[in-house]
Amino acid sequence: MTVPEAEPQTPAPVQPPKPPILSPAALHVVDVVSRVVAHAVSIVLAVLLAVVEAFLLPMRVGPLTVPFVSFTLAVVANAALIRFARYATGSRLGIVGPCVVWIGVLLILSTRTAEGDLVMPGDWRGLGLLFIGAAVFAVTGFLAVSPPAQRLGPKA
Repeated sequence: MTVPEAEPQTPAPVQPPKPPILSPAALHVVDVVSRVVAHAVSIVLAVLLAVVEAFLLPMRVGPLTVPFVSFTLAVVANAALIRFARYATGSRLGIVGPCVVWIGVLLILSTRTAEGDLVMPGDWRGLGLLFIGAAVFAVTGFLAVSPPAQRLGPKA
């Protein structure tokens, strides 16, 4: 039995590289515009979170005041907002805007209107929301801007 000889294989033709869809200048413009839009979105989210947390603050279950829904939302949503703002804007300074806007909106909601309406009460619940939200912003902001920790122990 004889083994048939293998046919010589011809190499596939080399395709020239495709030109980029956008020029480097256009890519830079798209990058800047996307960062500005991400920053605007994070600021709008900060306003929405502050309003929702402030309106949930005086929630009652029967005769008891239950502000813990607002406190929990302040911890979870504010931390997620900082992570979104840091990575969507690609800048360490991208977290400053949402923090300042969130605190500013809560301070505005804690003042009485000309008619006497008040959204955020000036007791322990309002102070607790301001403290918890600011503390979450401080901790997650620090973690967002600090370099990653180095591993201890032997190097692999």
